[in-house]
Amino acid sequence: MAVPRKGWRTITVDEKLYYWRATGTDWDLSVAVVTSEAFERGETAQQLRFHLNYDHRREPMIGGGVALHQRAAVTPGVIRRAIHVATAMTPSFTGVHGQPDIILEGTLLDLLQAEARAAR
Repeated sequence: MAVPRKGWRTITVDEKLYYWRATGTDWDLSVAVVTSEAFERGETAQQLRFHLNYDHRREPMIGGGVALHQRAAVTPGVIRRAIHVATAMTPSFTGVHGQPDIILEGTLLDLLQAEARAAR
């Protein structure tokens, strides 16, 4: 099933156009990257997906309690790095129809998390 185009941002990496969006949940930042093939009606295209921790900094509040301040930010630099990593993997992120989604985890995700923290 095609995804709706509304709410997606664009980024060009190595002269190829990609679309991405980050959605905040109660627990983390959910990120998806697709190519234009994902918007073709009646088709399912490969997605690049990963989750980043908010990486909260806790600050005590006057009178008690704790304020949480988000330290991670999903920036075009983070997305660009994710695309570079995913297109170099085997199997690689191509965004074409019928390919399984690429989900970044482990040390690759740690790299992106560090970049998201530095972006703030």
